[in-house]
Amino acid sequence: MQASFLEIYQENIFDLLGKDAGKTKLALKEDTDSGVYVKGLSAYTVQNASELQGLLAVRTVRCSSTCVVARH
Repeated sequence: MQASFLEIYQENIFDLLGKDAGKTKLALKEDTDSGVYVKGLSAYTVQNASELQGLLAVRTVRCSSTCVVARH
């Protein structure tokens, strides 16, 4: 299973799990074979709910103040 975490804020898309969490604007794209996707969005493989919770905890540490500051 793949997990990603994004935010759409004022029509801009941000990757909340990437190394530049909440700073780099991403683009919404469409491909005839795979459909709509977010170019550059990070995806992580998780095996269970515990791993997913751990991944989201990393996001909280990385983005505790950076994501808020980046928007002001």
